[in-house]
Amino acid sequence: MDGLLPRAAVPFVVAGMAVARLDLARTTVRARLALTGGALAVLGHGGSWLALTFVPHARATVAAATDGDTGASAWWSDTVGELLDHTPPAAWLLVGAPHSRTTFSILGNTGVALAALAACLAVTDRMPRLTRGGAPVTAVGTIALTAYFLHILAIRVVGREEETVPALLAFTAAALLLATLWTRSFCRGLLEHLLHHATLVARRIK
Repeated sequence: MDGLLPRAAVPFVVAGMAVARLDLARTTVRARLALTGGALAVLGHGGSWLALTFVPHARATVAAATDGDTGASAWWSDTVGELLDHTPPAAWLLVGAPHSRTTFSILGNTGVALAALAACLAVTDRMPRLTRGGAPVTAVGTIALTAYFLHILAIRVVGREEETVPALLAFTAAALLLATLWTRSFCRGLLEHLLHHATLVARRIK
């Protein structure tokens, strides 16, 4: 972890900023977003699978570096992230597993996120009642930067050994509740508010 915001998270932040500038109310824009997301997901995760399958000794090299982990985990399992604490082999660049911080992983995860976003937008159009019921989720999205910061802070305070399913569910419930309460009184999260005022200075620069 490189501070509270990992360097590997920067591409996702940039992608989010780019998507925020799109006119997501237009059907054609949503369709292109879904197609782009699907293509990136196939390129990232599919490309990683192909590379590990057909590049000689690549899968075996990664498996050996992760203390004999199975070949399948080299492509998908989160356990390969432990290798980042050491010096990874060159074959690591072919891995697309979560938190592997490789190009394949970033492309694949970005693609899945874009496709999921396009799907959610389509659902909100056709199922307005579901949209109202999902208001807590929308609230978390409104203060996403603050929620991300708080969850990293919580991990630092509690410890990584507490990253269990019950802990995940507890944090999710807390995020939904706090975000809902916060957005009833404020239109932005705390960090979003600070970032907004920081960017106002740029408007005065010509």
